[in-house]
Amino acid sequence: MRGLLDSNRPVPFRLTPNLMELLTETGVNGPLSASVIASARCFMHPNFKVQTILRAILRDEMIMSYKKKHEPVCENLSEVPGEAIITKAVAAIY
Repeated sequence: MRGLLDSNRPVPFRLTPNLMELLTETGVNGPLSASVIASARCFMHPNFKVQTILRAILRDEMIMSYKKKHEPVCENLSEVPGEAIITKAVAAIY
């Protein structure tokens, strides 16, 4: 044996009795296994489009913070100046 890991060999999945009682059989076979599979896919096939996702999330955060600061000035989200939000979101990423 050379100390290499065999990534194709299935490994049994076991939980402690307390965790099994907390999650129940339905929780383990449903959401838990789906999230473990999704996480494994992310590690096996990484997709580095994080900046695009962060821009969308940060844009919403910047709009809400701008709206909170200027509450009497802007009553509607459509009144928030777009260029100001875009520049703040891009600056927050970099």
